[in-house]
Amino acid sequence: MGPRALGPRPDGPLLEPLRRQAATRGTTVRDHVTRLLVRGDFDERQVSPSAGIR
Repeated sequence: MGPRALGPRPDGPLLEPLRRQAATRGTTVRDHVTRLLVRGDFDERQVSPSAGIR
């Protein structure tokens, strides 16, 4: 089996907070999201009912 990849494409209201957080940390959105996904508590910190994620 070949490598697996996740290719999320956030836009609008989901992308802007990620851009701000990445800029605050001096990193790219891609690197910031990767670091969030590696953390074990990602779902508890980032996903909320108001975020529009189902």
